[in-house]
Amino acid sequence: MSLCNWGLPACHHKVYELVQGTHLNKKEAVCHYEATSDGSYEMLLDALQSYGTLGSLGPRVTMKRKLLQVLYPKYKQVPETHIAWLADAAREMLNPTNLRRLVDFVHYEWDGQLGDTGYCP
Repeated sequence: MSLCNWGLPACHHKVYELVQGTHLNKKEAVCHYEATSDGSYEMLLDALQSYGTLGSLGPRVTMKRKLLQVLYPKYKQVPETHIAWLADAAREMLNPTNLRRLVDFVHYEWDGQLGDTGYCP
């Protein structure tokens, strides 16, 4: 969970950029992505259930790094909300749809601007 929490804001220049700056390449047939149907993500969700969730207040790949850096210290102060934040970060980063968009450069084509730093804090 901590690695996902670190990865979300630390790599967030790229995470946010990839989520916002790519689209599904309709020219290529989309391969079956085993993680979307093999039950592994559901097992992760089950394993993380006891840690709680912040729901819509938790971290998202669509959040800018600046917002993540503002929110995290707030939730870090209380053990229950801190562990819920960490669990939400793992759910978000390891969600098969999000993860595929971050790593599948064959099926997700770049259409964002090169050198655009408007997403940076």
